[in-house]
Amino acid sequence: SPNVAEDHQTRNARFLSDRNAAILLNDSEAEMKFYSEFQALLSDRQRQKKLSENILRFARPLATTHITDAITELTKVETTIKSQI
Repeated sequence: SPNVAEDHQTRNARFLSDRNAAILLNDSEAEMKFYSEFQALLSDRQRQKKLSENILRFARPLATTHITDAITELTKVETTIKSQI
């Protein structure tokens, strides 16, 4: 959606589509092109495989754990600093 802050969703989608890891349809063309794109993808096993392989390169299955660990560490550091003041 181009209506979200700084249109980051489009930038993220374009990043993936530029790397053949997603199919990008702009909002303005989605209604017209979605069905034909979907049908084409359903009948193209090679493209499915390539998209799947490429998107896996960007997967971060432990992202939530890494983020919460970083927040926990930052909290410990802040608590330590405050206790020394």
